[in-house]
Amino acid sequence: MSERKESLEALLALIEAGTKYETMGHTRKCQKAFPPRYEGDCGPESHAQLAINVWIHDSLDAAKALYDEVIHERVVVEFKHSGRYGTIVRMFDLGTLLVEVESDNPASAWLQAIIIALIAATDTEVT
Repeated sequence: MSERKESLEALLALIEAGTKYETMGHTRKCQKAFPPRYEGDCGPESHAQLAINVWIHDSLDAAKALYDEVIHERVVVEFKHSGRYGTIVRMFDLGTLLVEVESDNPASAWLQAIIIALIAATDTEVT
């Protein structure tokens, strides 16, 4: 298993469990799951910082920016209301369902869907 996949799975487990962002350790988990694109990539638009902003502030703007940056443009995201939780986030690739996440927090659901899609993508990468 790749280090990136392990990092994504560890971050997903925390977010799915409803763990509140509180420590520098949480920052490091985001940085491992979303490594810098180039040296010094640690500003407010870095992928790690966008994930942190979703986690801390339930920011849909940060979730959209992260989605736009890390998910291939042909993947479509759909939001629906759910009687059970409140929000269902689905991602489709050329009409095929890739990810479905239910949550009472739309930003968290979107972040979880992004992470799940990235985990699935690591399974198909050629090493």
